[in-house]
Amino acid sequence: MSRADSAVWREFLRGSGVEFSRLDYDVSLGAGGLGEYDGDNYSAEQWAALRQKRIDVVGTTASGVWVIEVKPVANMAALGQVLTYGHLWDETIGAGRKCRRVVVGGEIDVDAPGVYQRYGVMLWRAASGDVARVV
Repeated sequence: MSRADSAVWREFLRGSGVEFSRLDYDVSLGAGGLGEYDGDNYSAEQWAALRQKRIDVVGTTASGVWVIEVKPVANMAALGQVLTYGHLWDETIGAGRKCRRVVVGGEIDVDAPGVYQRYGVMLWRAASGDVARVV
């Protein structure tokens, strides 16, 4: 998580009222992205780990698991990421337990809320002491 992401996340934790029993950060999943292992700079295991996707936060609440993407601006890119992470979670790590897909943004792209709602993604704004669920 970048510094900008981290600032948004801290605001969310302070003001959301969501109670997590567990938080895991930078959670790896998936088979890895594009790029072939060249054998020069890393071991095969290191290369595979570097190429995996990473969920910003996996939070456990009383009602289930949240897969959370944190961004300074919640936009369509964040939506695509959390949909992908949620699918991979449900198919692998979740072992049959469906996760809640969540994006927390410092700002919200004006076109985002309707699309997030259509795809069942929870959207929160967290900026300067103002934390609210948008969708």
